[in-house]
Amino acid sequence: MTNHSPGLSRRRARESRIGGARIAPTIRPLAGADLFAWIDLYAAFLEEMGVPYRDDAALRTWRELGLADDAEPLPGVEAIVAERSGNLVGFAVSQPSMSTLDGRRRLDVPALYVERLDHDGQALEALLEALHRRAAEVGADRLRWEIPEAAHEARHRCERLGARTDDCAYEMPVQRP
Repeated sequence: MTNHSPGLSRRRARESRIGGARIAPTIRPLAGADLFAWIDLYAAFLEEMGVPYRDDAALRTWRELGLADDAEPLPGVEAIVAERSGNLVGFAVSQPSMSTLDGRRRLDVPALYVERLDHDGQALEALLEALHRRAAEVGADRLRWEIPEAAHEARHRCERLGARTDDCAYEMPVQRP
């Protein structure tokens, strides 16, 4: 019989998690079976944006994404999730648009959220990579997203990702594969 210290194994497990031995997330389309896991992420996203969660808003959003049984998706809208070990850890929603100011295409990102972002940069990177791919596919030259004024923490993160525009949105150039 070996003398095994439980504290040592917990510490090693924690060190391996912190050291980046984390399983890389998989990016895939949001699916109907994801409803309850997505609602948890959606509620956390709204909280970060300074908006109270409401069931009716969550279900209306789910319907507009085309995931309710009787719904058609809003044209061009795509929702993706980051999944790790069978658990959803993040999501993004995107839709192509164009600027009437300069005629250029962009990919609008009305939602981009990763839970525990301070511990999970991999999921954010994977979602951004997928958004850049989609933007390139639709001929967009930039990603664009808006953050409410009240969402100070999210705004701080966004300033590291993209440039703030005159209309209080954030943009970043599309990185082509």
